[in-house]
Amino acid sequence: MKPYKFSKLPLAKIIKDFTARLGVPDLEEDHSNSKTKTLVDSTSLSSKERQPHLVTPTNFLDVDCQSFEHLNIIWGAYKEIALNTHAPGRMIVDAGNVSLAGVVQGLYVVRSPLGSLHQLSLNVNIAALSGERKTTVDRYFSKVYTILMEVINEHIQTLNNEVDESLEKWELDNKILKRAYKIAKENDSVIEEEKALSEHQKLKPEKLDFLTMVYDDFTISALLQNLYANMPVALISTSEGAKVLDDSSMKSIPLLNKCWDGDALQVSRLSRESFWVKEPKVSILTMIQPDLLTNILSKRYDELRNSGFLSRGMFCYPKSNIGRRPIVTTKKYTDKTNLLYSRLGRLSIQLLSSLSDSNFKRKELQLDQEGEQLWINFANYVESNTNPGGLYESATDLASKLAENALRVAGVLHAVEFGEGDISAKTLNTAIQICIQSSKDFVEFFVPPPQDVVYGQKLQKYLHNNFGVYLVGRNFDEMHFDERFMRQNKVLQCGPFTNAEGLNQALGYLSRQGIVAVVEEIKVKGKNAFYIDLVPQSPLPLYSSNGYPLRYACIN
Repeated sequence: MKPYKFSKLPLAKIIKDFTARLGVPDLEEDHSNSKTKTLVDSTSLSSKERQPHLVTPTNFLDVDCQSFEHLNIIWGAYKEIALNTHAPGRMIVDAGNVSLAGVVQGLYVVRSPLGSLHQLSLNVNIAALSGERKTTVDRYFSKVYTILMEVINEHIQTLNNEVDESLEKWELDNKILKRAYKIAKENDSVIEEEKALSEHQKLKPEKLDFLTMVYDDFTISALLQNLYANMPVALISTSEGAKVLDDSSMKSIPLLNKCWDGDALQVSRLSRESFWVKEPKVSILTMIQPDLLTNILSKRYDELRNSGFLSRGMFCYPKSNIGRRPIVTTKKYTDKTNLLYSRLGRLSIQLLSSLSDSNFKRKELQLDQEGEQLWINFANYVESNTNPGGLYESATDLASKLAENALRVAGVLHAVEFGEGDISAKTLNTAIQICIQSSKDFVEFFVPPPQDVVYGQKLQKYLHNNFGVYLVGRNFDEMHFDERFMRQNKVLQCGPFTNAEGLNQALGYLSRQGIVAVVEEIKVKGKNAFYIDLVPQSPLPLYSSNGYPLRYACIN
């Protein structure tokens, strides 16, 4: 097994056919807006933009639209795809970013303000309901690579057909030379014949393997072998995310982690040739239904969290658009999307050309001065939120990769939109917004809430369904005492808890949230009674229905 001989591919013909098949503006033209580029690189962030924040969506796209506006090509395409598919906006953005990374990871790297060099590979896991048009979105973004591979493999087939014809003649000549060598050997004079046979063996026509760049279904061994002997750049894009996340042997996860890190991979085998992948370039997009992911987590939560795969990736759990997608026009918008296709086509051709250049080195990107300071601020913001009470208190694994992911996303966006110069603070700010929302989705889905929160939500549901529903829309002075105040012992006996400790934790949480209050009935004789006040915002009566004084009780 040897590295692929890309120099044998008819690059000029491939470019011509690829351009025609893609059906977009000439791939030799650069459609990036130089005026916009200058504006982006020279425009400073406002004081509001300097701090990490989440912006309220300004239209049906559930993303920070304003932060994307300077990315004319990318944002224009994302909006068109959103109009055409009505899929959740954040799903479009995250799936799109991984697709962009598919090609630029082979052409660029990015240097952080701390001096370390990083891949532009991205991992994204999307949890979305069936019917959210995940596959439709994936087709939009994989179109360029699908057509490129089709064109290349058609030319490879043509070359291999020619090889078949040449191989037939070569084998005939080979038989003649072998016969001559055998006769010469019998006469103890084989020097000329041996030399001729040896030279002929070197000229044996070889077929080229078909190339693969986008993987839907794969095994880790086949992927690594292809990275070495086939296409050294890979985009794993699968709507069957369970195949990756529910790998019971956990064989693929550590190796996929190394691909994200950019670490060299040594593959040692007993029965076949061992090999070494120096700089694996793999981006991963997995899509899975939330219920299926929840089921996987119920069986293998600790394994997945401790594996490092989830924390290296960004997680997208978008709000559903199902039921809010009326058809208002049959027109399909393509102008902006074609500009993005044109840009990705140019980058794909650059990648293909680089593969036949043994001296090629990926271009190094870096942040501009303002971007460096923003990145440092963001890294410190993330670190401060790993403290008790912070957003990432129970997600330190995610937090450790968050600033790097923001840097990678910014590098991908910059490489596709501009390709030259330093990454501006505005582009980094866009990446930060994406990563913050992704981290919130991660915490919501993967970090279980504290026990008192779980108990509190359980009690709140019970109280509402059995008692609170009858109080909706009524004034507190119209309520009978026994309608507003529930005996705590009765809730313990009939409610969802089997012991007082769980009920007390639940009451403590709901009391701190102002949802209920615990009230003590002070008796002259015997133990005081405790009630749960379902309307704590209303004034507390002086006496209970039994005529005993009331006061608020302390709950730890």
